[in-house]
Amino acid sequence: SIGPVRVDWGPNGMPPNGGLSNPAPYVFPNGTVLLLVRGRDAQTFPNGTRIIGHNIWLLRADTWNSTYKWIPLNGVNGALPVGAVNNTGPLTEDPVFYKGRRGLHIIFHSAPDLSHAWSLDGLDWKYSPRVMGPPNHVNQGGGDNERPRVILDDNGDVDYIMVSQLVPAVAGASGADAARLAAFKTI
Repeated sequence: SIGPVRVDWGPNGMPPNGGLSNPAPYVFPNGTVLLLVRGRDAQTFPNGTRIIGHNIWLLRADTWNSTYKWIPLNGVNGALPVGAVNNTGPLTEDPVFYKGRRGLHIIFHSAPDLSHAWSLDGLDWKYSPRVMGPPNHVNQGGGDNERPRVILDDNGDVDYIMVSQLVPAVAGASGADAARLAAFKTI
């Protein structure tokens, strides 16, 4: 039957900023699944202080429809060590998770551009906060690069990245229009 995904967060329960949005699975040939999920980006304290921090969590299941177990990592509260720490660094969301010939990779939307994490084993992650992607120069037609997706070449390397760009509204309307799709070739 189809229904809510079962998650075992361990004896202490879900971390303070844990969550289950923006799921990004990677399914291995044997059926094992690693699943990235997004928790709360920020915590606001009673005095109004807002702290942005690690917000991507790693879960594992034997099959796509079995119970997922949280894999605590070395980021804040056991999250992946990616993105902002105490308001320093970019916010990470909208992960796309893939395996290339050099290991596992994640591309994140890190407003307004993209950032990248990689691992050989899925447990020890390296992160580059250096943004990548088409430049966010609105006056030159760029936009906030949301919800990245990858197109791999025959070697398992990223050939193209597709994004939904948040761009200014057309015809003088207020707000923004996230309807534009952009693709760019990587080097």
